[in-house]
Parts: sequence; C-alpha cells; structure tokens
Amino acid sequence: SATKDDANKAIDDALAKKIDEINKSNLTDEEKAKLTTDANADANNAKANINKATTNDAVNTAKENGVDTLNKVKVPDTSATKDDANKAIDDALAKKIDEINKSNLTDEEKAKLTTDANADANNAKANINKATTNDAVNTAK
Repeated sequence: SATKDDANKAIDDALAKKIDEINKSNLTDEEKAKLTTDANADANNAKANINKATTNDAVNTAKENGVDTLNKVKVPDTSATKDDANKAIDDALAKKIDEINKSNLTDEEKAKLTTDANADANNAKANINKATTNDAVNTAK
C-alpha cells in the first residue's frame, strides 16, 4: 500500500541520516560498525512492524515508533577506545614527570626531559586521535 511504502521510506530516510551521523563521527571503525549494525536492526524491526500492520493507523504508529527509535540511537561525541588510550598516555606522562622530578638531575636537565616527555605524549595523542581502527589506536598508545 502507499501508506506502507511511505512509512518504509521514512524508515529508510531516518536510517540514512543516522548512518551519515555515525560515519561523520570520530569513532573507530569498530565502534561505527557496532552502531551501524544496531541502527540497521532497529530499521529492520520497524519495517517488520510496518509490514505486519493491518490498518493505516497501525502503519503510522509503527513508522513513528521506528523513526523515533532510530533518532534515539546515540552516537557518542568521543570514542571510548580513544579516550582510554589518551588516559593511558596521561597516566604514563604523569608517572614519567614524577620520575624526572624525583631524580638527581639539574633543573635544566629536568626541564629538557619534561619538555621531551610532553612532546612525546602530545605526539602519541595526535596519532591516537587520527587512528581509525581499534588496533591503530592501541598501536599509537
């Protein structure tokens, strides 16, 4: 029916919008794949409900519920994998700086080593943030 066709198109449109949002995020490929799988499952479930519906009202309710479910799929602002890796870098840097400060080196030597350690940490974080897969994040870490 035209009502079911329109409802299925609304689900396709909501899914395409959600997939676009997922793909534009800073998540790793694996995190994107999981969200994409979840969104596709929600869309398939909505379409099944639309196709099972026997009245126009039931079709519209299934459409609204499906679009609402897809719109509620949360795409995180940051990657948990990258956040964990950046925290590991921060922790290692803090430990290294503490080690430098407790050493018997001169203030100048400590300052140079601290600068170098910060540069290394910043470089590692830049590589983590550029990484697109969990493995690449872990390698950068």
